[in-house]
Amino acid sequence: MPNEKTVVDVVVPMLFDKDGPKAVAFDEGSAALQAHSLLPKAKVISGFHHLDGSELQKIDRPLQGDVIVVGDHKPSKKKVLDLVEQIEYVRGLDGGGLANSRYLEEFTVQLLQINRIYKAHTGVRITGI
Repeated sequence: MPNEKTVVDVVVPMLFDKDGPKAVAFDEGSAALQAHSLLPKAKVISGFHHLDGSELQKIDRPLQGDVIVVGDHKPSKKKVLDLVEQIEYVRGLDGGGLANSRYLEEFTVQLLQINRIYKAHTGVRITGI
């Protein structure tokens, strides 16, 4: 279809309190699923949650890690995975359907908690593939 739109949802719904980051729940199950309900004609793909935004801005050194991408529309998901592969030292991994976006979003909150404890900038690398 000529007017198909792909939306890449990178939202991690959370709040911060004195104990650190906390995940925020959505009736739909995730921010990406909510985006899909609000944009029913768009092909919503969820990913890029585990790349540290501050590290993305440091173009003088390579970014490393994996980007897990989820979505129900296979051609759009492939386009996003291909985009990920254009980032040197970063690998795109298919994480299944859009319903799995919840796990990506919530795991990012856990990474931020680890960053807080260790004063680090963590990422994700899946081994064994």
